[in-house]
Amino acid sequence: MTLIIIYDEIILPKIRLGTTPKTVSKLVNGQANLSNDLEQKLSIMLGISIEVWLNLQMVFGK
Repeated sequence: MTLIIIYDEIILPKIRLGTTPKTVSKLVNGQANLSNDLEQKLSIMLGISIEVWLNLQMVFGK
C-alpha cells in the first residue's frame, strides 16, 4: 500500500510533468509560479485548458 502511494504521489508527477517532487510540492503550496512548459503539461495531463491555468496564475500568481 505504501509503495503505491509513493509511486502515485512522488514518482508519477515527476514522470508526467518532467519535474521534481519538490517543485510539484512548491506549486501545490503556492511557493512557486507555473512556467509555460508546466502549464502546457498540466493542461494535457489533467484535461484542463491552458487558459484556466493562465487565469489561475494571474489570480494567484506572485
